[in-house]
Amino acid sequence: MFNLRLYIKDILFNILQRRILNYPVAILMYHSVGYNEQFFTVTPEAFSRQMAHLKTGGYKVLSLKDVIDMLVSRTKIPPRTVVLTFDDGYEDNFTHAFPILRQYNYLATIFISTNFIGEERPVRETPMRHLTRKQILEMHDSKLIDFQPHGLSHSKLINLSPNDIEREMKASKELLEELLGSTCNIFSYPFGSSDANVHALARKLFVGAVGVKRGYVSQTSDIINLRRQSIDSKTSFSRFLLKI
Repeated sequence: MFNLRLYIKDILFNILQRRILNYPVAILMYHSVGYNEQFFTVTPEAFSRQMAHLKTGGYKVLSLKDVIDMLVSRTKIPPRTVVLTFDDGYEDNFTHAFPILRQYNYLATIFISTNFIGEERPVRETPMRHLTRKQILEMHDSKLIDFQPHGLSHSKLINLSPNDIEREMKASKELLEELLGSTCNIFSYPFGSSDANVHALARKLFVGAVGVKRGYVSQTSDIINLRRQSIDSKTSFSRFLLKI
C-alpha cells in the first residue's frame, strides 16, 4: 500500500542529506534476494530493475572498502556514489543476486555470520539456507564480492559481556580470513546493535563498520558506525529512487 506520508518524509530526508548537506554516498543494505515471505527480502525481478537503474542513471557503484579508504584518506568521493551491501549471507545471494551483480560487473560486500555457513535455520519460522563455503569461495574468486564478518552467532552485541563482544567480532574475523586467505577489516553490527563500548572494541579490530540507522555517508560520518539505506520488500521502485 502506498504511504504518502512516508514518501514525503523520504523526499525531504533525501533533499536534506543528499542535496543540501552534500552527502555523496548511499550505502544500500540488502539481506535476501529471492522468493519468500520475509520482510527483508527483495524479489530477483525488483533487484534486477534496481541494478539496471543504477547503470542507466549514471550512478557510481563503488566497493565499501574503496569508500572507507576514501574516508580515511580524506579523498573526495564522487557524487551519486552507491555501495551495495548484504547482511547475514543467505544462499539466495549466490543463486539470485550474484548473477545480476555479475551481469553489471558490480562490486558488493556480503557480511557473514560465520557460525551459520552452510546451515539452514529458521528465521521467523521460515527456513533460510546460508551460503556454503564453496559458494563463498566462488563469489570471492570472482573479485566482485567482498566478504566481511557479521559476528559468529548474529547476537545483539549490546546484550553481551565485553569479552563475548570481542569474541563475536574477533573470532568471526579470523574464521573468515582463514577461509578466504585475505584480510577482513570491516564489520557489520548484527541488528545494528551497538553502543559506545561496542564501537570502542570495533575500533581495535576493524578499519570501519556499518550499522542499520538510516542515512547517507560523507567525510564527516563516523567511520565505525556508517549509516545505510535499507532495501526490502516494502521498498517500491519510487522509494528506491529516493533512497539512492
